[in-house]
Amino acid sequence: ERYGKYTVMTANGGCRKPEQFGYGMMKVADLDQGQRAEEVSVTNWYAFYPTHLDTSLFSMMMGGGKNAFCKMFFPVRSLPKNGDLSQIRKKTGLERYEKFIPIWQELRNTEVVFKDIRSYTNDEGYRVTRKSTFHPGGSSWDTYPFLEAQVPFWVAPGTDWLQAKLIVAFPQRLNNLLKHDIDTLVDYVKSGGVLLMGADTGKARIEDDAPYTMLKEFGFNAPSAEHQGIPFPIYTPGKKDKLGLLRHLYEHDPVKGENVFAVTTKGEPAITWLRYGKGTVYVMWAGSNVPTSDKQGKDIDTFYLREIARRHNCTLPTDADSIFVWTNLLKDKRNQNWYLLVMRDQNERDGTTPPTTVTVDLPSGNYRVTELINGKVDWRKSGADLAANGFQLTLAEKEVAILKFEWEK
Repeated sequence: ERYGKYTVMTANGGCRKPEQFGYGMMKVADLDQGQRAEEVSVTNWYAFYPTHLDTSLFSMMMGGGKNAFCKMFFPVRSLPKNGDLSQIRKKTGLERYEKFIPIWQELRNTEVVFKDIRSYTNDEGYRVTRKSTFHPGGSSWDTYPFLEAQVPFWVAPGTDWLQAKLIVAFPQRLNNLLKHDIDTLVDYVKSGGVLLMGADTGKARIEDDAPYTMLKEFGFNAPSAEHQGIPFPIYTPGKKDKLGLLRHLYEHDPVKGENVFAVTTKGEPAITWLRYGKGTVYVMWAGSNVPTSDKQGKDIDTFYLREIARRHNCTLPTDADSIFVWTNLLKDKRNQNWYLLVMRDQNERDGTTPPTTVTVDLPSGNYRVTELINGKVDWRKSGADLAANGFQLTLAEKEVAILKFEWEK
Protein backbone atom coordinates (compact mmCIF):
# COMPACT_ATOMS: atom_id res chain seq x y z
CA GLU A 1 0.00 0.00 0.00
CA ARG A 2 2.87 2.40 0.73
CA TYR A 3 3.82 2.51 -2.98
CA GLY A 4 0.30 3.06 -4.33
CA LYS A 5 0.53 6.86 -4.37
CA TYR A 6 3.63 6.70 -6.56
CA THR A 7 1.88 4.73 -9.35
CA VAL A 8 4.73 2.23 -9.50
CA MET A 9 4.68 -1.46 -10.27
CA THR A 10 5.95 -3.75 -7.55
CA ALA A 11 7.82 -7.01 -8.18
CA ASN A 12 7.90 -10.35 -6.40
CA GLY A 13 10.65 -12.89 -5.98
CA GLY A 14 8.67 -15.61 -7.73
CA CYS A 15 5.06 -16.83 -7.66
CA ARG A 16 5.02 -20.33 -9.11
CA LYS A 17 2.64 -21.68 -6.42
CA PRO A 18 -0.89 -20.24 -6.81
CA GLU A 19 -1.96 -21.49 -3.40
CA GLN A 20 0.86 -19.53 -1.77
CA PHE A 21 1.23 -16.44 -3.95
CA GLY A 22 -2.15 -15.96 -5.66
CA TYR A 23 -3.64 -13.99 -2.77
CA GLY A 24 -0.81 -11.47 -2.91
CA MET A 25 -1.37 -11.01 -6.65
CA MET A 26 -5.03 -10.29 -5.90
CA LYS A 27 -4.05 -7.81 -3.22
CA VAL A 28 -1.83 -5.67 -5.41
CA ALA A 29 -4.40 -5.75 -8.20
CA ASP A 30 -7.08 -4.60 -5.75
CA LEU A 31 -4.78 -1.67 -4.90
CA ASP A 32 -4.69 -0.92 -8.64
CA GLN A 33 -0.93 -1.41 -8.75
CA GLY A 34 -0.14 -4.66 -10.50
CA GLN A 35 2.94 -6.73 -9.87
CA ARG A 36 5.65 -8.17 -12.07
CA ALA A 37 6.47 -11.85 -11.72
CA GLU A 38 10.10 -12.95 -11.51
CA GLU A 39 11.87 -16.22 -12.11
CA VAL A 40 13.33 -16.68 -8.57
CA SER A 41 16.50 -18.35 -9.83
CA VAL A 42 17.70 -15.36 -11.83
CA THR A 43 18.03 -15.99 -15.58
CA ASN A 44 16.31 -19.41 -15.46
CA TRP A 45 12.57 -20.04 -15.97
CA TYR A 46 13.32 -23.81 -15.95
CA ALA A 47 14.77 -23.70 -12.43
CA PHE A 48 12.04 -25.84 -10.81
CA TYR A 49 10.18 -27.59 -13.64
CA PRO A 50 9.57 -27.01 -17.36
CA THR A 51 6.22 -25.26 -16.78
CA HIS A 52 7.51 -22.98 -14.00
CA LEU A 53 6.48 -19.99 -16.13
CA ASP A 54 3.00 -21.45 -16.72
CA THR A 55 2.11 -21.92 -13.06
CA SER A 56 3.56 -18.48 -12.30
CA LEU A 57 1.22 -17.06 -14.91
CA PHE A 58 -1.72 -18.82 -13.23
CA SER A 59 -0.79 -17.10 -9.95
CA MET A 60 -0.37 -13.76 -11.67
CA MET A 61 -3.76 -13.95 -13.33
CA MET A 62 -5.57 -14.67 -10.06
CA GLY A 63 -5.44 -10.88 -9.83
CA GLY A 64 -6.45 -10.36 -13.46
CA GLY A 65 -4.67 -8.58 -16.28
CA LYS A 66 -3.22 -5.91 -14.01
CA ASN A 67 -0.49 -8.43 -13.18
CA ALA A 68 0.26 -9.57 -16.75
CA PHE A 69 3.92 -8.61 -16.61
CA CYS A 70 6.85 -10.96 -16.39
CA LYS A 71 10.63 -10.51 -16.22
CA MET A 72 13.60 -12.40 -17.53
CA PHE A 73 17.05 -11.05 -16.72
CA PHE A 74 20.50 -11.85 -18.06
CA PRO A 75 23.69 -10.18 -16.80
CA VAL A 76 25.51 -8.82 -19.85
CA ARG A 77 28.69 -10.62 -18.81
CA SER A 78 26.90 -13.98 -19.07
CA LEU A 79 26.01 -13.56 -22.75
CA PRO A 80 28.22 -15.16 -25.42
CA LYS A 81 30.55 -12.71 -27.10
CA ASN A 82 29.50 -13.98 -30.51
CA GLY A 83 25.88 -13.03 -29.78
CA ASP A 84 24.57 -16.60 -30.25
CA LEU A 85 21.75 -17.09 -27.75
CA SER A 86 20.62 -20.51 -28.98
CA GLN A 87 22.00 -22.48 -26.02
CA ILE A 88 20.80 -19.94 -23.48
CA ARG A 89 17.38 -19.96 -25.13
CA LYS A 90 17.06 -23.74 -24.73
CA LYS A 91 18.52 -24.16 -21.24
CA THR A 92 16.96 -21.27 -19.38
CA GLY A 93 13.40 -21.14 -20.62
CA LEU A 94 13.98 -18.08 -22.80
CA GLU A 95 12.23 -19.88 -25.65
CA ARG A 96 9.14 -20.38 -23.52
CA TYR A 97 9.36 -16.84 -22.20
CA GLU A 98 9.31 -15.49 -25.75
CA LYS A 99 6.35 -17.74 -26.58
CA PHE A 100 4.41 -16.32 -23.64
CA ILE A 101 4.94 -12.64 -24.49
CA PRO A 102 1.89 -12.38 -26.82
CA ILE A 103 -0.16 -14.46 -24.35
CA TRP A 104 0.26 -12.13 -21.39
CA GLN A 105 -0.10 -9.15 -23.71
CA GLU A 106 -3.53 -10.51 -24.61
CA LEU A 107 -4.41 -11.34 -21.02
CA ARG A 108 -3.48 -7.82 -19.96
CA ASN A 109 -6.97 -6.76 -21.05
CA THR A 110 -8.73 -9.13 -18.64
CA GLU A 111 -10.28 -8.55 -15.24
CA VAL A 112 -11.64 -10.55 -12.32
CA VAL A 113 -15.41 -10.04 -12.13
CA PHE A 114 -16.43 -12.57 -9.45
CA LYS A 115 -15.85 -10.85 -6.13
CA ASP A 116 -18.90 -11.65 -4.02
CA ILE A 117 -16.87 -14.14 -1.93
CA ARG A 118 -13.94 -12.78 0.08
CA SER A 119 -11.08 -14.37 2.01
CA TYR A 120 -10.36 -12.32 5.12
CA THR A 121 -6.85 -11.61 6.36
CA ASN A 122 -5.65 -9.25 9.09
CA ASP A 123 -2.07 -8.06 9.23
CA GLU A 124 -2.20 -6.69 12.79
CA GLY A 125 -3.79 -9.86 14.10
CA TYR A 126 -1.20 -11.98 12.32
CA ARG A 127 1.70 -10.06 13.81
CA VAL A 128 0.31 -10.43 17.33
CA THR A 129 -0.48 -14.12 16.85
CA ARG A 130 2.94 -14.96 15.39
CA LYS A 131 4.89 -12.33 17.37
CA SER A 132 6.37 -11.14 14.12
CA THR A 133 6.70 -7.91 12.14
CA PHE A 134 6.63 -9.85 8.87
CA HIS A 135 3.92 -8.90 6.38
CA PRO A 136 1.94 -12.13 5.94
CA GLY A 137 -0.05 -11.85 2.70
CA GLY A 138 -2.19 -14.93 2.09
CA SER A 139 -1.81 -18.42 3.52
CA SER A 140 -1.73 -21.50 1.30
CA TRP A 141 -4.06 -23.32 3.72
CA ASP A 142 -6.49 -20.42 3.44
CA THR A 143 -6.34 -20.58 -0.36
CA TYR A 144 -6.51 -24.33 -0.98
CA PRO A 145 -10.23 -24.64 -0.07
CA PHE A 146 -11.20 -22.09 -2.72
CA LEU A 147 -9.01 -23.62 -5.43
CA GLU A 148 -10.02 -27.22 -4.69
CA ALA A 149 -13.74 -26.39 -4.62
CA GLN A 150 -13.67 -24.11 -7.72
CA VAL A 151 -14.93 -21.18 -5.63
CA PRO A 152 -13.85 -17.80 -7.03
CA PHE A 153 -12.80 -15.30 -4.37
CA TRP A 154 -11.21 -11.92 -3.74
CA VAL A 155 -9.49 -10.11 -0.91
CA ALA A 156 -10.82 -8.74 2.37
CA PRO A 157 -10.26 -6.08 3.50
CA GLY A 158 -10.30 -4.59 0.01
CA THR A 159 -12.35 -2.52 -2.38
CA ASP A 160 -16.09 -2.80 -1.53
CA TRP A 161 -15.37 -5.87 0.57
CA LEU A 162 -18.26 -5.24 2.94
CA GLN A 163 -20.63 -5.56 -0.03
CA ALA A 164 -19.64 -9.22 -0.44
CA LYS A 165 -22.25 -11.95 -0.02
CA LEU A 166 -19.85 -14.23 1.88
CA ILE A 167 -16.69 -13.55 3.89
CA VAL A 168 -14.49 -16.48 4.91
CA ALA A 169 -12.25 -16.03 7.96
CA PHE A 170 -10.20 -19.19 8.41
CA PRO A 171 -8.75 -19.21 11.94
CA GLN A 172 -5.06 -20.06 11.45
CA ARG A 173 -3.84 -16.43 11.45
CA LEU A 174 -6.80 -14.70 13.04
CA ASN A 175 -6.72 -15.73 16.70
CA ASN A 176 -6.05 -12.12 17.71
CA LEU A 177 -8.08 -9.20 16.36
CA LEU A 178 -8.44 -5.54 17.25
CA LYS A 179 -11.79 -4.42 18.65
CA HIS A 180 -12.34 -2.27 15.55
CA ASP A 181 -11.93 -5.31 13.26
CA ILE A 182 -14.21 -7.48 15.38
CA ASP A 183 -16.85 -4.73 15.34
CA THR A 184 -16.54 -4.40 11.56
CA LEU A 185 -17.21 -8.11 11.00
CA VAL A 186 -20.08 -8.10 13.49
CA ASP A 187 -21.69 -5.11 11.75
CA TYR A 188 -21.22 -6.81 8.37
CA VAL A 189 -23.26 -9.80 9.50
CA LYS A 190 -25.83 -7.68 11.32
CA SER A 191 -26.45 -5.82 8.05
CA GLY A 192 -27.12 -9.04 6.12
CA GLY A 193 -23.74 -10.55 5.30
CA VAL A 194 -22.72 -14.20 5.66
CA LEU A 195 -19.58 -15.07 7.63
CA LEU A 196 -17.81 -18.44 7.76
CA MET A 197 -15.33 -18.34 10.64
CA GLY A 198 -13.30 -20.62 12.83
CA ALA A 199 -14.16 -20.88 16.49
CA ASP A 200 -10.75 -19.31 17.19
CA THR A 201 -11.24 -16.36 14.83
CA GLY A 202 -11.02 -13.34 17.12
CA LYS A 203 -10.37 -15.65 20.07
CA ALA A 204 -8.56 -12.81 21.84
CA ARG A 205 -9.31 -9.10 21.55
CA ILE A 206 -5.89 -7.48 21.22
CA GLU A 207 -6.57 -4.42 23.41
CA ASP A 208 -7.58 -6.32 26.55
CA ASP A 209 -7.16 -10.03 25.70
CA ALA A 210 -10.90 -10.58 26.29
CA PRO A 211 -11.65 -14.18 25.21
CA TYR A 212 -14.03 -15.19 22.40
CA THR A 213 -15.72 -11.79 22.22
CA MET A 214 -16.77 -12.20 18.58
CA LEU A 215 -18.01 -15.77 18.97
CA LYS A 216 -20.04 -14.78 22.03
CA GLU A 217 -21.42 -11.67 20.35
CA PHE A 218 -22.87 -13.87 17.63
CA GLY A 219 -24.57 -15.97 20.32
CA PHE A 220 -22.37 -19.10 20.42
CA ASN A 221 -20.80 -20.67 23.48
CA ALA A 222 -17.02 -20.83 23.63
CA PRO A 223 -15.29 -24.19 23.03
CA SER A 224 -15.08 -26.40 26.10
CA ALA A 225 -12.50 -28.97 24.98
CA GLU A 226 -10.02 -29.63 22.15
CA HIS A 227 -9.16 -33.02 20.67
CA GLN A 228 -5.90 -34.26 19.16
CA GLY A 229 -4.81 -32.23 16.15
CA ILE A 230 -5.21 -34.80 13.40
CA PRO A 231 -7.29 -34.18 10.26
CA PHE A 232 -10.83 -35.53 10.37
CA PRO A 233 -13.51 -35.73 7.66
CA ILE A 234 -16.81 -33.90 7.96
CA TYR A 235 -20.18 -34.86 6.51
CA THR A 236 -23.66 -33.54 5.99
CA PRO A 237 -26.01 -34.37 8.89
CA GLY A 238 -26.93 -38.02 8.41
CA LYS A 239 -23.45 -38.56 6.92
CA LYS A 240 -24.75 -38.85 3.37
CA ASP A 241 -22.13 -36.61 1.72
CA LYS A 242 -18.48 -36.05 2.61
CA LEU A 243 -17.78 -32.30 2.73
CA GLY A 244 -14.06 -31.91 3.43
CA LEU A 245 -11.50 -31.98 6.24
CA LEU A 246 -10.87 -30.03 9.45
CA ARG A 247 -8.30 -30.42 12.23
CA HIS A 248 -8.25 -29.98 16.04
CA LEU A 249 -11.91 -30.75 16.81
CA TYR A 250 -13.47 -28.53 19.49
CA GLU A 251 -16.33 -29.54 21.73
CA HIS A 252 -18.93 -26.93 22.65
CA ASP A 253 -22.39 -26.71 24.16
CA PRO A 254 -24.85 -25.72 21.42
CA VAL A 255 -27.25 -22.88 22.21
CA LYS A 256 -30.98 -22.92 21.55
CA GLY A 257 -31.67 -22.57 17.83
CA GLU A 258 -28.11 -23.45 16.74
CA ASN A 259 -28.29 -25.36 13.46
CA VAL A 260 -25.93 -28.14 12.37
CA PHE A 261 -24.41 -27.87 8.90
CA ALA A 262 -21.72 -30.58 9.16
CA VAL A 263 -20.80 -33.40 11.54
CA THR A 264 -17.86 -35.67 12.28
CA THR A 265 -17.83 -39.42 11.66
CA LYS A 266 -19.26 -39.84 15.18
CA GLY A 267 -22.02 -37.33 14.53
CA GLU A 268 -20.49 -34.50 16.60
CA PRO A 269 -21.14 -30.94 15.37
CA ALA A 270 -18.29 -29.78 13.11
CA ILE A 271 -19.88 -26.69 11.50
CA THR A 272 -22.96 -25.00 12.94
CA TRP A 273 -24.78 -21.76 12.15
CA LEU A 274 -26.96 -19.09 13.67
CA ARG A 275 -28.82 -16.11 12.32
CA TYR A 276 -27.54 -12.77 13.59
CA GLY A 277 -29.36 -9.58 12.71
CA LYS A 278 -30.11 -9.82 9.00
CA GLY A 279 -27.19 -12.16 8.33
CA THR A 280 -25.83 -15.63 9.09
CA VAL A 281 -22.72 -16.90 10.89
CA TYR A 282 -21.21 -20.35 10.27
CA VAL A 283 -18.63 -21.60 12.80
CA MET A 284 -16.09 -24.33 12.17
CA TRP A 285 -15.53 -26.09 15.48
CA ALA A 286 -11.90 -26.82 14.72
CA GLY A 287 -8.51 -25.20 15.06
CA SER A 288 -7.96 -25.13 11.30
CA ASN A 289 -9.16 -26.30 7.93
CA VAL A 290 -7.09 -28.90 6.03
CA PRO A 291 -6.45 -29.15 2.26
CA THR A 292 -8.42 -32.07 0.87
CA SER A 293 -5.27 -33.25 -0.88
CA ASP A 294 -4.50 -34.83 2.51
CA LYS A 295 -4.84 -38.63 2.43
CA GLN A 296 -8.13 -38.44 4.36
CA GLY A 297 -9.63 -36.20 1.69
CA LYS A 298 -10.58 -39.04 -0.65
CA ASP A 299 -14.11 -39.30 -2.02
CA ILE A 300 -15.30 -35.75 -1.32
CA ASP A 301 -18.89 -35.49 -2.55
CA THR A 302 -19.28 -31.72 -2.35
CA PHE A 303 -17.18 -29.12 -0.57
CA TYR A 304 -18.49 -27.37 2.53
CA LEU A 305 -17.25 -24.03 1.20
CA ARG A 306 -18.95 -24.49 -2.17
CA GLU A 307 -22.16 -25.67 -0.53
CA ILE A 308 -22.32 -22.64 1.78
CA ALA A 309 -21.64 -20.35 -1.18
CA ARG A 310 -24.41 -22.05 -3.16
CA ARG A 311 -26.87 -21.71 -0.27
CA HIS A 312 -26.37 -17.96 -0.28
CA ASN A 313 -26.60 -17.45 -4.05
CA CYS A 314 -22.93 -16.71 -4.66
CA THR A 315 -21.74 -16.98 -8.25
CA LEU A 316 -19.97 -20.27 -8.98
CA PRO A 317 -19.11 -20.09 -12.68
CA THR A 318 -16.83 -23.15 -13.00
CA ASP A 319 -16.53 -26.69 -11.73
CA ALA A 320 -14.14 -29.61 -12.23
CA ASP A 321 -14.27 -33.28 -11.28
CA SER A 322 -10.81 -33.27 -9.68
CA ILE A 323 -9.63 -31.37 -6.59
CA PHE A 324 -6.17 -31.26 -8.18
CA VAL A 325 -7.36 -29.24 -11.19
CA TRP A 326 -7.94 -25.54 -10.55
CA THR A 327 -9.72 -22.89 -12.62
CA ASN A 328 -9.78 -19.10 -12.95
CA LEU A 329 -12.34 -17.38 -15.21
CA LEU A 330 -11.54 -13.87 -16.49
CA LYS A 331 -13.49 -11.36 -18.57
CA ASP A 332 -12.07 -9.35 -21.48
CA LYS A 333 -12.81 -5.71 -20.60
CA ARG A 334 -13.09 -4.69 -24.28
CA ASN A 335 -15.68 -7.16 -25.58
CA GLN A 336 -17.77 -10.25 -24.77
CA ASN A 337 -14.86 -12.72 -24.74
CA TRP A 338 -13.77 -14.77 -21.72
CA TYR A 339 -10.58 -16.60 -20.73
CA LEU A 340 -10.42 -19.69 -18.55
CA LEU A 341 -7.11 -20.72 -17.00
CA VAL A 342 -7.02 -24.39 -16.00
CA MET A 343 -4.10 -25.84 -14.03
CA ARG A 344 -3.37 -29.35 -12.77
CA ASP A 345 -1.53 -28.89 -9.49
CA GLN A 346 -0.58 -32.54 -8.98
CA ASN A 347 -1.32 -36.07 -10.11
CA GLU A 348 -4.35 -37.95 -8.86
CA ARG A 349 -3.88 -40.10 -5.75
CA ASP A 350 -3.08 -43.14 -7.91
CA GLY A 351 -0.37 -41.24 -9.79
CA THR A 352 -2.35 -40.78 -13.01
CA THR A 353 -3.46 -37.65 -14.87
CA PRO A 354 -6.76 -38.68 -16.47
CA PRO A 355 -8.98 -36.36 -18.52
CA THR A 356 -10.75 -33.83 -16.33
CA THR A 357 -14.28 -32.63 -17.03
CA VAL A 358 -14.62 -28.86 -16.59
CA THR A 359 -17.86 -26.90 -16.81
CA VAL A 360 -18.10 -23.14 -17.24
CA ASP A 361 -21.19 -20.96 -17.01
CA LEU A 362 -20.95 -18.14 -19.58
CA PRO A 363 -23.54 -15.70 -20.92
CA SER A 364 -25.83 -17.28 -23.50
CA GLY A 365 -24.55 -17.45 -27.05
CA ASN A 366 -22.10 -19.43 -29.14
CA TYR A 367 -18.37 -19.45 -28.62
CA ARG A 368 -15.30 -20.42 -30.55
CA VAL A 369 -12.93 -22.03 -28.05
CA THR A 370 -9.17 -22.04 -28.63
CA GLU A 371 -6.18 -22.75 -26.38
CA LEU A 372 -3.38 -20.17 -26.26
CA ILE A 373 -0.33 -22.12 -25.04
CA ASN A 374 -0.34 -25.31 -27.12
CA GLY A 375 -3.12 -24.60 -29.60
CA LYS A 376 -4.54 -28.10 -29.20
CA VAL A 377 -8.16 -26.95 -28.83
CA ASP A 378 -10.41 -25.51 -31.53
CA TRP A 379 -14.07 -26.06 -30.74
CA ARG A 380 -17.38 -24.34 -31.27
CA LYS A 381 -19.73 -24.70 -28.33
CA SER A 382 -22.84 -23.01 -27.01
CA GLY A 383 -22.95 -21.40 -23.59
CA ALA A 384 -25.69 -23.86 -22.61
CA ASP A 385 -23.53 -26.86 -23.58
CA LEU A 386 -20.49 -25.49 -21.74
CA ALA A 387 -22.56 -25.08 -18.56
CA ALA A 388 -24.37 -28.42 -18.76
CA ASN A 389 -21.75 -30.76 -20.22
CA GLY A 390 -18.52 -28.79 -20.24
CA PHE A 391 -15.46 -30.27 -21.90
CA GLN A 392 -12.55 -32.56 -21.13
CA LEU A 393 -8.90 -31.62 -20.79
CA THR A 394 -5.92 -33.87 -20.11
CA LEU A 395 -3.18 -31.98 -18.30
CA ALA A 396 0.11 -33.20 -16.89
CA GLU A 397 1.24 -32.22 -13.39
CA LYS A 398 1.94 -28.44 -13.24
CA GLU A 399 0.53 -27.97 -16.76
CA VAL A 400 -1.69 -24.97 -17.52
CA ALA A 401 -4.17 -24.48 -20.34
CA ILE A 402 -5.53 -21.03 -21.26
CA LEU A 403 -8.86 -21.32 -23.06
CA LYS A 404 -10.18 -18.34 -24.99
CA PHE A 405 -13.96 -18.14 -25.48
CA GLU A 406 -14.68 -15.82 -28.39
CA TRP A 407 -18.33 -14.80 -28.40
CA GLU A 408 -19.91 -15.24 -31.82
CA LYS A 409 -23.61 -14.53 -31.26
